[in-house]
Amino acid sequence: ISAYLGAMRTERAGRRVGLLILAGAMAGLAVGSKHTGLTALGLIAVIIMVRIFQDFSGRNALKWIRSYIWVVSGAVAVYLLGWYLHFMLLSQPGLGDAFYQTKGHFFEDVLNLHRVMLNANFSITVPPPDASPWWSWPLMITPPYYWGQPNRSINFLGNPMVWWGATRLMIVIVC
Repeated sequence: ISAYLGAMRTERAGRRVGLLILAGAMAGLAVGSKHTGLTALGLIAVIIMVRIFQDFSGRNALKWIRSYIWVVSGAVAVYLLGWYLHFMLLSQPGLGDAFYQTKGHFFEDVLNLHRVMLNANFSITVPPPDASPWWSWPLMITPPYYWGQPNRSINFLGNPMVWWGATRLMIVIVC
């Protein structure tokens, strides 16, 4: 969002396009790590809609829509590049094949894998055993479980500097 706002403040067209693509690339990285990163693209879309309605003319609307196309192009390119690298680096069969076996067709595989992941998430009916209320996250009492096999597991451990620092900052802001 910062790169997008910076792009809107610059007068140089080349710099503006570069910042718009950068904004999209960063949004693509955010979406690639967790789909809640789509909020970045959504917030940029809201900013554009507000600007269009503030000064509505066909020319201005086209300018704002073009800026969003640059952002989305950067986001899609980086997001798909991440999946391309994923499939190239993990080309051998593994545990993930129990959910989806790739066919070697890196865009069709991405679409099908997303369908499988979304169906699996929507079919979850029982909360995870390591679920914890939001207020306990800074205390890092229950580390979330990500994956496991006999004698092996992966758990998420929070960074105390981040959690405690953010908690302290929030208290300072609120008080």
